[in-house]
Amino acid sequence: MLFVVALANSDWRADPLTVDVVDKDLTGLEIKTRKGASLAGVVVLESSDDKAVAVKLNDLLILASNTSATGQFDMPTYPAPVSPDGSFKIGGLAAGNIRIYLRERKLFQMSPLEIVSVERNGVAQPGGIDLKDGEQVGGIRIVVKPLKLTGAIRGQ
Repeated sequence: MLFVVALANSDWRADPLTVDVVDKDLTGLEIKTRKGASLAGVVVLESSDDKAVAVKLNDLLILASNTSATGQFDMPTYPAPVSPDGSFKIGGLAAGNIRIYLRERKLFQMSPLEIVSVERNGVAQPGGIDLKDGEQVGGIRIVVKPLKLTGAIRGQ
């Protein structure tokens, strides 16, 4: 299977292409691209009083993955950076139900923040955001709070 992963800030996407290679070279393969859907909005803190945490918004990346109308899970998108003011835009999305994830810009590090809610024009989207092919959606609001990693493990 061949697939295209769009670079950051790209609105273009391509459907995966399945090919069988038996005993000869393949030529003439064509991967068609088209403008994908996009999401734009802002990441905000649940409690905006903590200035130390607000600075960390710029350290975040947003990823989106979706389940298409056929039920097939698509590859996550290329991570899109969150701007210092919390704004973001992630493009090149396929139609389907979109789930949003946060990651730290540093490789292999989880986000210090967890998503509390995702809203589309003020309406909570607990089951993900449904996108149509090529749809450009603004008004996304991702509410986050500091991730509290506390606990204890006991055993024998």
